[in-house]
Amino acid sequence: MTQAVIYIRSSTERQAEKVSPQVQEKECRELAQARGYEVVQVYQDIEKYRVGSRMVEPSGRRADRPALKQMLSDARSGLFDVVLSWKEDRLYRGLRAMLDVIDCIDATGIDIELVKETFDKRIAPVKAWAARMELDSKRDRTMAGIAARLAEGKPWNNQNPYGYDKNEEGFYIINEDESQWIEKVFRWYVEEDLNVREIRRRLVAHGAPQRRNSKYAWNMQLIRKYLRERYYWQGYTTAEWNGETYEIPLPPIVSEELGLAALEKKAQYKHYPAGNAQHDCLAAGLVYCEVCETRASLATVSQRTRADGSKYRWKIYECNNRSSMNVQGCFRTMSAAKLDRIVWHKLWNLISKPAEFERRIQARIDELALEETDAEGEIRRIEGELEQCEAERLYVISLARKKIIKESDLAAQLTVLDEQEKALSRELSQKRLLTGNRAESLRRLAASFRAEIDAGAELLTATDLSEEEKKEQVEFRRRLVQAIVTKVVVGVDREITVYASIGAPEDENIAIPLAW
Repeated sequence: MTQAVIYIRSSTERQAEKVSPQVQEKECRELAQARGYEVVQVYQDIEKYRVGSRMVEPSGRRADRPALKQMLSDARSGLFDVVLSWKEDRLYRGLRAMLDVIDCIDATGIDIELVKETFDKRIAPVKAWAARMELDSKRDRTMAGIAARLAEGKPWNNQNPYGYDKNEEGFYIINEDESQWIEKVFRWYVEEDLNVREIRRRLVAHGAPQRRNSKYAWNMQLIRKYLRERYYWQGYTTAEWNGETYEIPLPPIVSEELGLAALEKKAQYKHYPAGNAQHDCLAAGLVYCEVCETRASLATVSQRTRADGSKYRWKIYECNNRSSMNVQGCFRTMSAAKLDRIVWHKLWNLISKPAEFERRIQARIDELALEETDAEGEIRRIEGELEQCEAERLYVISLARKKIIKESDLAAQLTVLDEQEKALSRELSQKRLLTGNRAESLRRLAASFRAEIDAGAELLTATDLSEEEKKEQVEFRRRLVQAIVTKVVVGVDREITVYASIGAPEDENIAIPLAW
């Protein structure tokens, strides 16, 4: 008996009143009974579903309807022979959805039968051709329209930057309420030398308007972003479209002098830990909370007073999870001096022991040499299989030219061959990474690293140092930590695990994994 499925769609209440899902199913079942089909499944798109952050109706113009996608997938798996639906517009009303259905028909050979209409499978390819032509034409018109808009200096399909609105013609103009706060942010940062945390506090205290209603007022990352944006003083931004770059004018909000000064100050923080080097913190930018799975940042606690009356600032590593206070096991904050001391102790215990250090290096070198030998054989095998795929491709094309196989069979076989070639090409790329005398590269790298440590061993371990020598020692230690430590994880009970690797930055595959 022919296996049939029923597809039902009703995207609005108005449609549901005209032809309810119950009526659609009832009449489809009557058609199945009249034709002698066995109904094995009913697919229904009758409720809203989530696409990204929105809930959408199952419109016939949408190709992402959950039940439709599942039905087409089941068809490609050979689970049924025919689709029954009330009318053709229940299946699709848009070009993309129609193409998906017709492509499935061509690939699987299933039939479509309708209660109120006749579906002509013979003209389905014509419909698909016309739909593709319309899609291409629509895309070309859209691409040309967007390019013309950008060439005129009008932004397209993006939110206005903070401090700007659009006028009726579509050009950027200054938003007076917001732009004054952008200018204040730049002046506070440059002229008063305030940090971002203090700038945020002032913005909140003054009730500066935000674009979004957020429980967390004035995210510091957002303030940093504003300070990086050049269009606030350059007077233009750029947009990329279809391989072309367009300049979109914006009226400047701050002076060029102020903008360049902000960039110069930010340049000291180009790398995540670099701006905090003044704090002499070894692991800046490397610390993570195991529980929250977020990176910790460096923070300076308000000024403290020593017993002798001198002032100092207390540095901490702080979990960046805003909800960390409610997370069981999160380390929240930890003294930077304490964590750095533990990290250096763990690292020095390894690099100060030549025998253990060399043992790890030699073990990794042996692994690389073995991988390289195995990889060369695998590369030869994969290259042979790729040549075979190409031969099979030429063979099936010749069969189609001689009309021994149908064009639909040709397309199906070429699709399979394409997927095989993609998989083999990915595997070949991975195997080639394992060749190239990486073992010798690692040997030279490790020798250079060992020589640097040996040359500076006296400075690294010295205790009776002048202030200048202490700075040199801290900087040397920090450079070593930043060079080979990849992550410092603070776990439950504040246990610290240090992960490091010795390898070339351009080839992560020759790294020596280390962990304590």
